[in-house]
Amino acid sequence: MELARSRFDLVLSDVDMPNLDGLKLLELMVQKNIQTPVIFLTSHEDEALEVQGLKLGAADFLRKPLTKDVLNERVERILKVK
Repeated sequence: MELARSRFDLVLSDVDMPNLDGLKLLELMVQKNIQTPVIFLTSHEDEALEVQGLKLGAADFLRKPLTKDVLNERVERILKVK
């Protein structure tokens, strides 16, 4: 996992990915003590999915479609906290 070998400021991840869904990715990051903040993007309307992601430690959970300005503000907010 590249996240374990290199340092990243932030991970932007879709919840749905072909080989490893975003929630499983975050679970692995937690297991490996990788402290990089994660913002999830999804087109799902399922609130339970959002709650699950936040409970796992996601920094934010955004629904698509979203504007570039909203994404930029969320990213800036999280990077300022670090």
